[in-house]
Amino acid sequence: MPAAGGRTSVPGGSGVKALKFALAACAALAFAGCGEDPLTGLIRNCEAPDDTLPFSFDVGDRRLVGFIDLPAGPGPHPAVVLIQGEGPTDVMRGVGDYEALREAFREAGVASVVWDKAGSGCSSGQYRGIADLYLRSDEVVAAVAALEAREDIDGGRIGAWAIDQGGWVAPMAAVRSDGLSYLIVVGGPGRDPVHQRLYLVRRNLELEGYPEEEIDVVVERLDEALRAMADQAPYEEYVPLIEHAAAHPFMEQLLDLNSDILPGVHRYDELRSSGALDVSARVFLAAVDVPVLALWGKLDSKVDWRDSVEAYRQAFEPRRETDLTVRLFAGANHALCEAETGSLAESRGRGCEHVDGYVDTMIGWLRERGFAPGGPPADAAESQLTNASPEGAGRP
Repeated sequence: MPAAGGRTSVPGGSGVKALKFALAACAALAFAGCGEDPLTGLIRNCEAPDDTLPFSFDVGDRRLVGFIDLPAGPGPHPAVVLIQGEGPTDVMRGVGDYEALREAFREAGVASVVWDKAGSGCSSGQYRGIADLYLRSDEVVAAVAALEAREDIDGGRIGAWAIDQGGWVAPMAAVRSDGLSYLIVVGGPGRDPVHQRLYLVRRNLELEGYPEEEIDVVVERLDEALRAMADQAPYEEYVPLIEHAAAHPFMEQLLDLNSDILPGVHRYDELRSSGALDVSARVFLAAVDVPVLALWGKLDSKVDWRDSVEAYRQAFEPRRETDLTVRLFAGANHALCEAETGSLAESRGRGCEHVDGYVDTMIGWLRERGFAPGGPPADAAESQLTNASPEGAGRP
């Protein structure tokens, strides 16, 4: 029985229909992860936006294409590469280009750099989603090397801003590249993608009012299925494990997120062979030796911010000389947008108004460490950092 005022699921449901459809889809369609992206080789209108400079670099047989948003005045300028979260991009047409953030960095005297993921927008190759975690770190390393060779960029002050899935990519790149001077991570995971997906499902089912007993069953079945995938189980063993969770109506929202919970045969093999499901942020964080600013919204329903804070703390604690700053924001969701619940349903289809203090916190942190021009941030009484709390402050 559903809890009073809560939700209940229906048997069967469109999730199972989607799963059955996925079994045959790869044989007939070219969609993300199942083959060459339809955009690949059909790239048109790839001019950089006004007042930006085109930027491209090669990684293996892929050419990544984007642009640099330079601040006013003579260079060389410090720079920040923007590492997107999950999903395809089209930065030349405003998808994944982080215009508001670029403006904030530009006004602070920092160049921002963004490019399309492989097989998306104007970049060649194949888009494989989370299966490309390791390859995406290759791209960041190559981008930083290309920036270091430019006369308009200060090669000694290049950092990375990352969000969501980029929270796995950025630490990997920082460990591998001497060219990254700092990391700013928003909504970064502390563990592996399986743990992150389980938290996302549990937290959003809670926010939508489903009964606790029902949530426990869905998450338990999902955990069993995803662990089987990570442990290299054959596809025919995965399907019956995922069918119960796939029947839940909430899974429709995950399909919209390219969550890979309901993959077809080809995509399933791609995921398990990539090793991405075993990527733990803790492993790479323990080897990061550059300053890190880690930010989370307390209404994050995609990443368990409490677990992530603990992971960052444990990774850096043995090396107290390493610079780690953690800030938490009340009333903010996964992307540090203003929110009431932080649920996926709430964020779907609505714009993002960044929570007060988010941008000020980043720019102040950069200036304090010499990664952005200008002096230290304004006095507390003059700043807007009122919504940012240090690690643990106000924790329930």
